[in-house]
Amino acid sequence: MLSLIAATTLAVASPAAAPPTIVATEYAFDGVETEQARGTASFGFRNAGKETHEALLVKINPGHTLKAALDANLEGKAAKVVAFTYAAPGKRGKTLKTKLTAGRYAFVCMIPDRKKRPHHSLGQVARFRVK
Repeated sequence: MLSLIAATTLAVASPAAAPPTIVATEYAFDGVETEQARGTASFGFRNAGKETHEALLVKINPGHTLKAALDANLEGKAAKVVAFTYAAPGKRGKTLKTKLTAGRYAFVCMIPDRKKRPHHSLGQVARFRVK
């Protein structure tokens, strides 16, 4: 008896890759690559610290500095907040989704510590560039 078996190739969609996760601690962000690609981007956010943290994704405008933007409390012409999330200790924040265009960006945490110092002044800043 002769059996003929037709071979069928099925295209199976692979699950979408999870977005990179930014991890907040006292007083730093881990998991931020120094260069990112243009286009739609997603970033997960997890707080591994003991204090509440936020991740403000800031685009620094040409001719300005992140320091100038922070000195102006992110108001004015130096920078624009393009996305935001936060999380309590041990929790995850919502996934940040935005369109990245060429330029300089930073994740910053503006939440103050017990001495009323904003976390970014203690080092909780992660800069990157989009080419």
